[in-house]
Amino acid sequence: MVNPGHPLTGWRVFSFQGVIQGGAVDFQIMSEWDAMRIADVLTIAEAACCIVGIPTTRLGHNTTIGPYLSQEPWERDNGQDECHGVFHRVVEALRNSVKAGKLPAMKIYQGEYHHIRMVGDASEGCWEPVGDIDAWATLIDVDVLKSWLESRNLRPAFFFPPDASASGEPDYLNPNHPRYSPKLAAAVRAWQATEDENLLRGKNPATAMIEWLETRYKEFGLVHRQDNSKSGYKTGDRNGGAIKQAAQVANWMPDGGAPKSVANVNPPTPKA
Repeated sequence: MVNPGHPLTGWRVFSFQGVIQGGAVDFQIMSEWDAMRIADVLTIAEAACCIVGIPTTRLGHNTTIGPYLSQEPWERDNGQDECHGVFHRVVEALRNSVKAGKLPAMKIYQGEYHHIRMVGDASEGCWEPVGDIDAWATLIDVDVLKSWLESRNLRPAFFFPPDASASGEPDYLNPNHPRYSPKLAAAVRAWQATEDENLLRGKNPATAMIEWLETRYKEFGLVHRQDNSKSGYKTGDRNGGAIKQAAQVANWMPDGGAPKSVANVNPPTPKA
């Protein structure tokens, strides 16, 4: 927060919020989703990402063509095709609704235009260009978009996050709780994930939970908070130490060893 400053000198005092650990303040980087929730308006391309559930950082950079997604290394075959296909369909649905006047927006048109047309009544109408709107630049008010989505019985999680209290989730798993701890939530979720026996097959719990968290580290904020050239990691890189700590908290077999299963139990020796 910033105060208005001294009326004569203009000096301002800045204060930040962080988590105090061992006497030091550990500033936490805002998630991609929270950063997007600051916006009052979104472009069609950004709105499509939020509706589909894809971070806007996945948007490509070549704005001379239609909106597209950059490829993630984990996307393969049908998974990639489905992700991109749904995104493009949502972009076109939004664009067409804006063009038809069903979804109000601040329309930006592509390139130069040489023709205009009257929209609405002669007394209250307006002139607008004839041409295709730019999905990279046309802006939609977030509140208007939410109303439009609800009118179609659609409630994407980005715009309509589930109420943790209504769902029965405990406070320590609610990211909106003032005392929410990402590492604690990661430990609990990893522990819950081991209900799937396949995760534990041939592994001790700690190893299984570490592997599970390594694929979800961004979800729980288990990342490095600053660059470290000596150690070779950058801000946002996976934090292996934090992952191991979360797994250790959730580990119910601290002495090691794989959990017993039917496959691991030796059959009794038949009597002669």
